[in-house]
Amino acid sequence: MSNLWRDEWGNKMFMGTIVNIKLTNKAILLLMILLMISSFLSCTKVEEEVNESQYIVLINDQKVSVNEIMIYVYQVVEEFQEIGGVEVWEFEDFSGGKSAVEVAKDAVIENIVRIKVLNSKSVELGIQLSEEEKAQVNIQAREYIAKMSSEYKQIHEVNLDLMLLVFKEFALANKVIDTVTSDYAPSELIIEEKMTDNIEYKRISELQTIDLLTEINVEQLVLQTRRKDQSGEYVTLTDYEKSLKYNKAVEIVNKAENGEAFEVLIKNYSEETVEEDSETNGLYNFSKALLPDQFRDGLVDLEIGEISQIIESETGYHIFKVVEIKTPTNEDILNFDKNFVLYKEDLKKSVVEELKKEAFDQLYSKWKESVKVSIDRVKWDLISLQI
Repeated sequence: MSNLWRDEWGNKMFMGTIVNIKLTNKAILLLMILLMISSFLSCTKVEEEVNESQYIVLINDQKVSVNEIMIYVYQVVEEFQEIGGVEVWEFEDFSGGKSAVEVAKDAVIENIVRIKVLNSKSVELGIQLSEEEKAQVNIQAREYIAKMSSEYKQIHEVNLDLMLLVFKEFALANKVIDTVTSDYAPSELIIEEKMTDNIEYKRISELQTIDLLTEINVEQLVLQTRRKDQSGEYVTLTDYEKSLKYNKAVEIVNKAENGEAFEVLIKNYSEETVEEDSETNGLYNFSKALLPDQFRDGLVDLEIGEISQIIESETGYHIFKVVEIKTPTNEDILNFDKNFVLYKEDLKKSVVEELKKEAFDQLYSKWKESVKVSIDRVKWDLISLQI
């Protein structure tokens, strides 16, 4: 997909976002696509029937021909199938009682509306494409039409002139976005607030680099306080069964403190469940600053060779032995801090672009309020998503 088909924020204009995720779980797939399209499925005005035989969509006084619509259809179908494969069309109740086909066709309409509205604004604002931009449109349109099958182009009468028109309109829409947001500058306070919405950034920025890079390597012995029932679901043991497990954990701690090899105790008593291809063997590495909450108090102050007290989690009773503590060098700390500065700069740029997009979307919503979309529903229902 060419860059020309992306808006100022790197989004594919026709679908509103970039997605290159291969999904197999249909529930996750449904959620992702709904999130992807939710930003533009707020259709404009009441739709009325159109009688002109050559056109099935009117946007204000702009007539959109069937063959032009089929270029948008091609893009939307590609986008849906890029995420979920051809099986995406199996969803009969995709969103709000609508099938995936209906939702995709709604997306086609809203994409067309967006392009037409922004092109109207380009006239009002006196925005035109430069010769260089026109040349780029020419290249991209030719590349895009070349990947369409001859059958699709023939059936839907998609030719190069039409493709050039669509790409030109898209480029103008992009330029409108760029022009009206060029002077947008959110305050540093707003940017920082938005950045702290990023959980990873917020957590790392609050930590000391030395603690973040300090690595605690431990051996773990665990006694399970749950079991699988007949349906394969985990259920918690009874209080009496848990008390027996706890008493066993106390015995193990005593054995370890009396000098019995911890790796032998793990072999003899640990009930840890690990995947068959796991290479942990009871060994775990933690960042000192990122210790799991349930283990933090029991591990953070231990020295090499020390045994933890019994630590309870929702899955069982844990006993740890610290086998190594790796502290970062000054060079490690310096390199991390440099990389974090770069990470922060990149995050800030993305946040500014996100804020810019939000500001533009608000402006676009106002522009769209006066737009009237009319559709010949009989003809529209005959539009196929087969590419």
